[in-house]
Amino acid sequence: MINKIATSLMIGICLSIFLSMKTCAKETEKAQILILASYHSGIPWSYKTTIGIESELNAQKIDYDLRIEYMDTKSVKYNDAYRELLYNMYSYKYANRKFDVIISTDDNAFNFLRKYHVKLFPGVPIVFAGVNNTDAPNIINKNYFTGILELFDNKGMIEFVTSAHPETKKIYYSADTTLSGTNVAKQIAAMSSSYPGIQFLRIDDVLSLSEIEDIVRGLPDDAVFIHIVLFRDKTGYLPYTEPILRIAKASRRPVYTLHRQFIKYGAIGGKVLDGVFHGREAAKMAIRILHGEKVVNIPVIVKPTGQYVFDYLQLKRFNIKLSALPKGSIILNRPPSFYRDNKELVWGTGLLIVVLLMIILALQMNIRKRKRAENQLREYKDGLEDLIKERTAELIIAKEHAEAANFAKSAFLANMSHDIRTPMSAILGFTEILRSKALGSENLRFLKFIHTSGKTLLSLINDILDLSKVEAGKLELEYSAVSIKNLFNEINIVFNQKIRDKGLDFFTEIESDFFDALLLDKNRLRQILVNLIDNSIKFTENGYIGLKALLRPSEPANGSRVDLTIEVIDTGIGIACDQQNKIFDAFEQAKGQKDSKYGGSGLGLAISRRLIEMMSGAISISSESGKGSTFRIELKDVEIAALKSAEQIETKSINLDSIQFEPVSILIVDDIDFNREMLALYLEWWNFEIFFAENGKEAIKQAGKHCPDVITLDMKMPEMDGYQTIEILQKDEKLKRIPIIAITASALKQDEKLLTKLCKGYLRKPVSRADLVQELMKHIPYTIKEIKVETPSKVAPSTVLILPPPDDVKRLIHASEMGSVTELKECLADIKAMGLQYQPFINKVEAWLHAFQFDNILDFLEKHAAER
Repeated sequence: MINKIATSLMIGICLSIFLSMKTCAKETEKAQILILASYHSGIPWSYKTTIGIESELNAQKIDYDLRIEYMDTKSVKYNDAYRELLYNMYSYKYANRKFDVIISTDDNAFNFLRKYHVKLFPGVPIVFAGVNNTDAPNIINKNYFTGILELFDNKGMIEFVTSAHPETKKIYYSADTTLSGTNVAKQIAAMSSSYPGIQFLRIDDVLSLSEIEDIVRGLPDDAVFIHIVLFRDKTGYLPYTEPILRIAKASRRPVYTLHRQFIKYGAIGGKVLDGVFHGREAAKMAIRILHGEKVVNIPVIVKPTGQYVFDYLQLKRFNIKLSALPKGSIILNRPPSFYRDNKELVWGTGLLIVVLLMIILALQMNIRKRKRAENQLREYKDGLEDLIKERTAELIIAKEHAEAANFAKSAFLANMSHDIRTPMSAILGFTEILRSKALGSENLRFLKFIHTSGKTLLSLINDILDLSKVEAGKLELEYSAVSIKNLFNEINIVFNQKIRDKGLDFFTEIESDFFDALLLDKNRLRQILVNLIDNSIKFTENGYIGLKALLRPSEPANGSRVDLTIEVIDTGIGIACDQQNKIFDAFEQAKGQKDSKYGGSGLGLAISRRLIEMMSGAISISSESGKGSTFRIELKDVEIAALKSAEQIETKSINLDSIQFEPVSILIVDDIDFNREMLALYLEWWNFEIFFAENGKEAIKQAGKHCPDVITLDMKMPEMDGYQTIEILQKDEKLKRIPIIAITASALKQDEKLLTKLCKGYLRKPVSRADLVQELMKHIPYTIKEIKVETPSKVAPSTVLILPPPDDVKRLIHASEMGSVTELKECLADIKAMGLQYQPFINKVEAWLHAFQFDNILDFLEKHAAER
C-alpha cells in the first residue's frame, strides 16, 4: 500500500514539473509596466504601494520589466508650468517606449494621466491607486481607466472611538488644504450629521505645527484627536512623519490615525489604510489586463478599505483594554507568547512527529525486503568489480594513446611553424628596409607584393602556431597596462588605408569616462581585434565597420575591477543562424563562402575564441544574412591599472632635468613588475641607488638590509599589504624615520586621511613622472640648475626639413600620444640611419623631446602629415 502511495506521489510531482515547464515556456516576453507616483520616493505611502505592487506581481509569477517615475509634486510648486515640464520630459524619454500597463499612485499622477494620456501613452491601460477624489469613477474614460479609491473608513473609526471613549464630545481631526486633505474633510463633513452629539473640529494648514501642538496639549477630557492628512502647515511642506511625532508627543488625550505607517510614531492606531494593500489590489487589476481582460470589464473599487491595527504600548498608556477592540484586530508591539508566536511551529512539530512514526513503520516493513535485495546485489557486485577493473584498464590505455597523439600533433605543428616563421620574419624585415631606400617605383611595387604576401603567409603560420600552443597547453598570457584608446588608435592606423581602398567608413566609439589603463594581454587582444576587423573588411563591400568599447562596474562593485565589452560591427554579407556556431571551429568557414573570392584558412575566429576563453571571457555573434554582423567580446572582472579621477589636479609641466637631487637610495615596493620598472625608469635620470621588493615581507627584509632614504610602497599586495608593512616598519627604531610614500590604485577617498596619517606622502595612481618627482622633492635635498633648451624656434629658417617616410611619421605620432621617451628615441635612431637628409627634422623633434614637450611634437607631426 505504501509503495503505491509513493508511486502516486512521484507521478504527481513529475506532472506538476512538466506542466510548470509548459507554462514557463509560454511566457517569453516581459510585461512592460510603468509606475507613475505623485510624490518623491521617501514618502512611506508611495514606498509601500510600490512594495505591494511588486509583491503581487512576484506572487503571480509575472515576468515583468518595471519602471518607476516620481513626479515629486510635494517638494516643488506643482502648477501648470511644472506639469508642462513633466509632459515634455516624458514625451522625450518615452517617445520610443511601449508599456503594457501604467499604474498611478495618488491624485496628482491620476489627474496628470487624465490630461496627457492620449498624447503620452495612447492606448495604454491605466490602473490608479490611492486616489481620494470620490468622483473619479464618473470622470474617467472607462475603456482605459480603472483602479481603487483611497477611501478611509471614517464611520468605522468614529464608531470605535465613541465606543472605546464614551465620554467623547469633540473629535479633532487633521486635514490640510491639499487635494487629499480637502477630499477627506468633505467626507467627514458629509457624515457629521449622523453624530449630532459630537462636534467635529478640523485642524488644517492655516496654523503652524507649533500652534497645533498648543491645541492638542489643551485638549479637554471629552476630546480625542484623529491624525489623517497633514502634509504641510502655514510655513510650507513638512517632513512626512514630523506632524504625527510632535502631535502624539504633545497630546494628553488619545491620538488615532487612519494610516498604518503612522502607528509606530506615537498613534494608537484605528481603522487604518495600508499602502501595501492598495498596491496589491492595483497589481491584481493590472494582471487581469495583462492576461487580456478588457479594462471596461474591471470596475473601480469604491468601498472603504482598512484593518483595525493598534499599538499595544499606546493602548496600555491610555488604559484601553484588549477586550474592547474589534474582533480580528492586529496588535503591534505585544509582549511575546510562545504558543501565539509559534503556533505554526507547535502544530508543525506535532505533525512531523506523526509523519516520522509512519515513516519508521514503513522502514521496518521494508527492512526484510532490503536484506533480501542486498544478498542479490552482493552476488552481482563480485562479478561487476572484475568487469570494471578490465574496462578501466582499457580506458586508461586509450586515454594515454589519445593524449600522446594530440601532444605529438601539437609539437609537430609548433616545430614546423617555428622553422618556417624564422626565415619569413627575415624576408619581411629586409623587405621593409629595402622599401625605405630610394628605389624605382617598379621595384617598390614588387617589394610591396612580396611584403603583402609574406605578411599573409606569416599570419597563417602564426595562427597555426597559436592553435598548436593552445592545444598543447603552452600558450601563456602576459598582462600589462593597456590603454584601450591607444589600442583603438593603433587598429585605426593598421587598417585605415585598407578600409579606404574598399570605399568603406570606419568609426570607433569609447566611453568618455574610460579608465586610462586596464590589466590585459595587449598583444593577444590586438590579435583578436585584428582577426575580427580583417574578417569584417573581407566580407563587407558597402557601408561601414565600427569598433566600440563599453565599461560597467563588476559585481559586486569594489572600485578596482570592471567588466569590459568590445564590439566589432559591420554591414557585410552576414552569417546565417545555422552557421554561426560553426565559424568558431578550427578550419571551418560559413557554408556557401567562396574560397576563390574571400580566401582564409578558417583559423582566425577559432584562435580568437580560445584566447578570449583563456582570459576568462566569452565571444558571441549577432548576425543576419545580407544585413551585417556584430561580434561581441565580454571580459569580466578586469583589473584597473590606473584610475581616472575627476578630483585629480593637473600639475603644470616642469623641466625635470633642472632638478639635481642628492644621491640617495630608494626602495620601490610593488607586487606588479611593470609598476616597479616604470618607477625605476622615471628616476633613471638621477644618480639614485634603487632597490626592489615584490611584497611586504621582502620590503621589511630589504629595508633592514639597506636602510634606504625613501620607500615607495604599494598598499595592496599579496602575503602582506602596505598597511601591515607600515605597522612593522614603524615599530623598528632604526627604520621608522624613513619617509614612506604610499602609492595605490584602489584607495577610497575616506582612506586618504588614514594614509596621510600613516605616511609622509600619498600618491594616487596613475602616478606621472612629474607627480613622483614633486613628491620626492619634499623628502630629498635638491638644487635647481639653469638649463638652456634650444627650442625649435631657434632652428635656422633656411634649414630645409625633409620628412621621413609616412610609416615612420606614424610611429612618431603613436609614441608622442603614449608619451614614450624610449620609443621616440628608438624611432629617431632608425630615421637617422636612413641618411643625413633627415638630420634637420631629427634636431627639431629632439629639442622638444629634451623639454618633454610631447604636445608640440604631436602638433608638428600631424600638421606636416596632413600637408603631404
